[in-house]
Amino acid sequence: LFHDTHNPPCELAGTNWRLYIGCDWRLKLRNEVIVSHADDAEVIFERVDAIMNTIIPAISFDGFDIEIKFAGDFSLQVKIRSCFTEQWQLRGSDGYRLGISENLQLVEKNDEPDQ
Repeated sequence: LFHDTHNPPCELAGTNWRLYIGCDWRLKLRNEVIVSHADDAEVIFERVDAIMNTIIPAISFDGFDIEIKFAGDFSLQVKIRSCFTEQWQLRGSDGYRLGISENLQLVEKNDEPDQ
C-alpha cells in the first residue's frame, strides 16, 4: 500500500500487487476504523503493517470506490469524493493496471512493469 502515486517504488521489489492511493481511505478491523489517510505517517505505517502479505478473499467496487477485504476481518475502503485530482490504482508486478485516474477516468491496461 502506497499513498504517493507520484513517486512509486520499483515493482520488482518482491510483491505481486500494490495499491497506490491519492484519495481518502480507511482501514477497518471488523467495523471499527483503525487508521485513515488523516493519521500521522508513523501511525499509518504501524497499522497498515497488519495487512501486509495477507490473503485477499474479496474485492468489491461501488462506482469509483474500491473495498478490499483481507483475512483477519480487515478491510480497506478507498473513496473518491468527486475531486478531479483524486485517484487510485491497483498494480500487478506483471504490468497489469486497474484504477481510477485523474478526471475520474477508468484505467484498465497491461503496461511494462515500473523500473
